[in-house]
Amino acid sequence: MVPNLQPGLNRILTKGLTPVVGLILLSSPVAAQTGTEDCSIPSSLQPLFDLLNTVEVLAFSGGVALGVIGMSVAGLMIAGPFGEDWVRRGKQLAKNTILGVVILASANMVVAFLIGQLSPSFCT
Repeated sequence: MVPNLQPGLNRILTKGLTPVVGLILLSSPVAAQTGTEDCSIPSSLQPLFDLLNTVEVLAFSGGVALGVIGMSVAGLMIAGPFGEDWVRRGKQLAKNTILGVVILASANMVVAFLIGQLSPSFCT
């Protein structure tokens, strides 16, 4: 990528930036597909859709909160005077937290895509 960067930073940019850019590019078509049809949910299914929406919002909020807590703990483990073993564990925790947040965002994107594809079958 850039030859004068440190090897670790170069690796982070090439391996870490690619999934983020892919996630951004893949989420745009999903956002464009939702809400393209005039659709009203049958009144008998409205409580189910309300419950699913609430669960989705709570799961996403909880995942973001866990991501913030995980990155905070990882930062303390890396920056604290605990020794090399704690730094190694902190880096691993940071990697796992970033991976979890990416999976969480991807899951939300997949659910939005499926709802967009299945919504005509529920329209009245």
